[in-house]
Amino acid sequence: MINEEKVFSILDEIRASQKRVEARMDQMEARQEQVEARQAQTEDWQKQMEVRQEQTEDWQKQMEVRQEQMEARQERSEDWQKQMEARLDRIEATLTRVAVTLENEVMRDIHLLAEGHSALLEKMATKEEVAELRENDEFLEGEIRALSKRVFALEQAREPA
Repeated sequence: MINEEKVFSILDEIRASQKRVEARMDQMEARQEQVEARQAQTEDWQKQMEVRQEQTEDWQKQMEVRQEQMEARQERSEDWQKQMEARLDRIEATLTRVAVTLENEVMRDIHLLAEGHSALLEKMATKEEVAELRENDEFLEGEIRALSKRVFALEQAREPA
């Protein structure tokens, strides 16, 4: 029986070992389930990250397009500014020519005109002189009428009736 006891003892040890192995297997299965859950969660995160990366790439492309548009606008603005500067340069040149013309020709002509005006004013009669001339005209007109009447009367008297 000693052999039998030994066999039972060994069988008991094997069963105990088997239970420990089964317990360990259960633990390992639980850990594997945790690892698989974590792996699934990691895969979800990876998918989310890929979506975010795609969104970021799309946003980056949009930003590049906007940057190109802004650069084009800036170039147009710079061209417009150059055109405006050229126009201003032409306007300044024209204004300089106009100022020189005013200074040299128009002012000279104004001075000549003022001199002529002064000469005319010197030759023109004063208000008093004009009033006197009007009185003279009225007097002469009256005299002419009177003389015309006398001439008419004389011609009437000369004519044979």
